[in-house]
Amino acid sequence: MSGYSREEAYRMTQEQVLATVHPEDRPGVIESMQAILSEGDERPAQVIRLMTKASALRWVEILCARTIYRGRPALQLSYIDVTEKKRAEVAYHSLVDNAMIGMAILQDGRVIFANHALAEICGYSVSELLRLTREQIAGIIQDEYRERALTNMSERLAGHEAPPSEKLRITRKDGTACWVEVQSVRIDHEGRPAAQMWFKDVSAEKAADEQLRLAHRTMRNLAAHLLHAREEERRKVAQEIHDELGQTLAALKMDLHWIAKRLGGDVARLREKIKVTIALGEQAIGTVQRVASDLRPKMLDDLGLEPALQWLGADFTRRTKIACKVTVDVLPRAIGRNAATTLYRVIQEALTNIGRHSKAVHADVRLIFSDGMLNLQIEDDGIGITAEQATAPNSYGLIGLRERVEGLGGSLSISGEPRSGTILLAHIPLPKEGELA
Repeated sequence: MSGYSREEAYRMTQEQVLATVHPEDRPGVIESMQAILSEGDERPAQVIRLMTKASALRWVEILCARTIYRGRPALQLSYIDVTEKKRAEVAYHSLVDNAMIGMAILQDGRVIFANHALAEICGYSVSELLRLTREQIAGIIQDEYRERALTNMSERLAGHEAPPSEKLRITRKDGTACWVEVQSVRIDHEGRPAAQMWFKDVSAEKAADEQLRLAHRTMRNLAAHLLHAREEERRKVAQEIHDELGQTLAALKMDLHWIAKRLGGDVARLREKIKVTIALGEQAIGTVQRVASDLRPKMLDDLGLEPALQWLGADFTRRTKIACKVTVDVLPRAIGRNAATTLYRVIQEALTNIGRHSKAVHADVRLIFSDGMLNLQIEDDGIGITAEQATAPNSYGLIGLRERVEGLGGSLSISGEPRSGTILLAHIPLPKEGELA
């Protein structure tokens, strides 16, 4: 181990023996040996650097004990070569210290180990991190995340179940904010519980997520604005058709009746032609009323949502021969125009789909108010719908329904089983006073 022969070792003086110990380790070895020799104190094993005869450096674990040799106090020393173990430790610490991910060990609320990657994330030096108090470490975590993070840490150290990872917002030394993803496990360090932790800077990912959410919210607001603009345009066109063209056709019909009553008996063919023209006028009036109603049901604006839905259900039954029951709970107050229009259009589109595809015999529409929410359920007893059909990217009608509902902060789901019918559920928060008017 030392490179010296036994005979060479026997001839070495005390100074020569001590000279084999690395200069930085020598004072500690001398102090320990003197204490053990004079007082008999037990000391733990020391890991020191040993200089060999060939001036090579080896790590050894040395255990020193007091004994009696030839009637005099002496020291008995045992050496274990731990060079390879120490090299592995140095290599490990070098790997950890230069890792791209932040690493730390926390014990009793203090940092007892940190690598350079963590120091870079937090903006502190490694030595500064090791000097931080428990309160200073807690203060790095921003207020809304601090209590949860500290609770999870306490639960984990106590051996209880806790989330293995979490995302926190911290404040760096220079005052800037940073998002980190933290993973931790409980370990034993020198016989006491500690937490080994890994930190990853995810600020760029969070910023990208926020931009995506902002873009999604912007597109949703744009879609809601376009829907509202389209409904307003429909309302105006419907009103003009009903008021202008409808009144003109009604006046034309009345004039034709007036002319027919004043014709003599010798103009039978002309009278018959007028009757045909009157019938065409009545047909045109019906067409105008139907087109105006499809564009924007006047009843919805004049009488409110419930009468409009009852009329919609009755008209659906008349046209399709599918029995449709509409139940509307008494609402606590009038809802805004946007919410009423959305509910009407969702029900109208759903009934249209039932009439076209379901082969149902019955359809049931229920609109209930509960816990501040408008809850809509539309159910039929038709052939049903599969999950793939309900979420197909080319199901533009269903996508449009979801956009309408989600544009008001609500949610919509469609489910069904083959030959067991389909259920549409929509939940819309009741608008606050003055909203969506």
